[in-house]
Amino acid sequence: MKTAEDLKGGVVGVSTFGSESDSTVTLALQKLGLGRGDVVVKEYGGGTRRLEAVKSGEIKATALNEPLTSLARQQGVNVLVDLVPDQIPWLFSGIVVRHSDIAARRDVLTRFPQSQHRGQLHRGHGREARQGSAGQGTEDHQFESPRHHL
Repeated sequence: MKTAEDLKGGVVGVSTFGSESDSTVTLALQKLGLGRGDVVVKEYGGGTRRLEAVKSGEIKATALNEPLTSLARQQGVNVLVDLVPDQIPWLFSGIVVRHSDIAARRDVLTRFPQSQHRGQLHRGHGREARQGSAGQGTEDHQFESPRHHL
């Protein structure tokens, strides 16, 4: 798989319909100038299963995020689209709180996102130091963006 044309008519794997990988595939196809009608989108389960399916030729492409993207590259899998430079706002996880807890535990609920932010900053700096890769840390003190590739 080297071009968008190579992908036409092929099977693209997602974990499940409506999932993050499904949304990522739609965005990546658009970036390639393709639509979902140009490929066959099938559910294939988790990222490891989808990576194996790409490597075996069972499917032509899938969306992966770290650490599987790095593993795929190490194993010689070609990346057609890298969505990271687009810095698309992406909600990876959400937090749900009962309405009654908002008033009763406001102090904890306001400290929690602040601690999560500090943890992201720490984790980003720690990974950059371990990997020594420019552009993958959070030097500008912003949340680390998920790494999405097709």
